[in-house]
Amino acid sequence: MIVAALRDLQWRRRRVAIAIFGTGLVLAMTMVVTGLSASFHAETARFVDTIDADAYVFSSNAGGPFYGSLPMPAENAAWAEAAPGVTEASPMSLIQAPVEGEDYPQVVLVGVTIGAVGSPAPSTGKALSAPHQAVVSTALGKQPGERIKVGSTSFTITGTTKATLFAGAPVVFVPIADSQQLYMSGANLATLFATRGVPTELPASLDWFDPSETEANLLAPLKSAQQAISFMAYLLWVVAACVLASSMYLSATERTRDFAVFKATGVSNRALLGGLAIQAVIISLVAALIGIVLAMVLAPVFPMNVTITTTAYVALPVVALVVGLLASVVGMRRVTSVDPAAAFAA
Repeated sequence: MIVAALRDLQWRRRRVAIAIFGTGLVLAMTMVVTGLSASFHAETARFVDTIDADAYVFSSNAGGPFYGSLPMPAENAAWAEAAPGVTEASPMSLIQAPVEGEDYPQVVLVGVTIGAVGSPAPSTGKALSAPHQAVVSTALGKQPGERIKVGSTSFTITGTTKATLFAGAPVVFVPIADSQQLYMSGANLATLFATRGVPTELPASLDWFDPSETEANLLAPLKSAQQAISFMAYLLWVVAACVLASSMYLSATERTRDFAVFKATGVSNRALLGGLAIQAVIISLVAALIGIVLAMVLAPVFPMNVTITTTAYVALPVVALVVGLLASVVGMRRVTSVDPAAAFAA
């Protein structure tokens, strides 16, 4: 039956090739869409790691330190620093701001305290050390030494980081005094405090999140989009299964006379079904390999950041194998219902 299954694939190679490529393309898009959903988590984790604080203190009336935040006096950092378990606290702010003459019309402007917790360590270049300096996301395509104009203020770029937010929006870190001057009329306000150490007790007016809770807070505005993308990934798996199932059904239908001959010569239904399953396994595994290659090609040119993990690459052939075996089920009824007498029909 193995030889017969392979010979049948060879005989119908054009149709099999179309089924494999179609399934591979669907699997590639499934990988890309799944990677797009995973990139949201990777993005927020990368941003939080860039800040590298132990806790994030914010107004108890706000929804969180970043999304749903509220301005409060920056002097409250002293309250946060005095909390048991905290050794350092520095004010920060986050707003969306326009950028002049760039491909990105807006950036996420993050005000930080120079040299304190929350101030990013750039992957290239130098950290912030003076007013009117900026550490920017590599998504902007800028290099240290260049300048960028945010709002009405021009900043000299000292370093770059890979941090982005809200599905690829570039992040620009500047001294919080510059941010306050730009968008808070110079008022000494902050939207959160980054701390070294975890507070065990805070005034009633303040609350805090740990890094994992902060990541969830940053993901909150993207929740609906992420659910929609995940739903699309499930639909693509269904499409892949339908392509494989249709291929298996057509193969079983066209081989009715072959199955009758096999049965007339004593071949069992189990052996025939095994041959059909072998075909499904071969098609699904080859399609999975094509899908992996196409995903690797498509991911870098996709308009948004796509994070395809090693686990996803390993899991795809396994899932495709299961989908292929399930798809072969559609041909089983055809195999079991074939009458051996059909082999002698005119």
